[in-house]
Amino acid sequence: MKKLFYLILAVYFLGGCKDKKIETFQGPPGPNEGDTSVYNSDHYRLTKILNFSKSDSPQPGGYVEFTYDGAGNLTRQSYYDVPELLLTYKTYTYINDRKATEKVYAGPVNALTLANTTSYTYEGDLLTKEDITNEVGTLLHSKHYVYANRRLTETYTWSESLGKHHHYKYTHDSRGNVVKCRLICMITSCRALTTTPTTAKTA
Repeated sequence: MKKLFYLILAVYFLGGCKDKKIETFQGPPGPNEGDTSVYNSDHYRLTKILNFSKSDSPQPGGYVEFTYDGAGNLTRQSYYDVPELLLTYKTYTYINDRKATEKVYAGPVNALTLANTTSYTYEGDLLTKEDITNEVGTLLHSKHYVYANRRLTETYTWSESLGKHHHYKYTHDSRGNVVKCRLICMITSCRALTTTPTTAKTA
């Protein structure tokens, strides 16, 4: 109930100040809970989340920091332990305001290196594929999105070692809302559904 009160208070505060720049807004953590305090600034963009282990903790146990470009696109998301220990971070690039890549950096604290990269492919404004590569650019797997009349009808993952797997199909109502998600196959069942074409016999 207390969390709902703070949420309503935050929405009211933001609505009443829509023509002003928010310098700082803090949502108090709940009693003896691992809630977070959220700081918003710079044209209503989320810039930092502070993590408190308890409501009476004098200092946060860590925080997440967000960085944006001039168009308001998120370009970096960094995870810190305190004091100032960078645990991991992600960077993002965009083409025509659509996400083009997401890179994840991991490893020893404060000495992180590239772990993997996700590259996004679009047809028009529809996302059709995500390619995930490792630190040297080798493809690990890809996720595919299939559409009919601009509605998502299928998703599946493909990898060199497993082939097609985690295959789902979606059914929509007349308004375009997804009303059913059907699992076609996971991994072994996908292999069972895969058949090898046979050559037609000649007379």
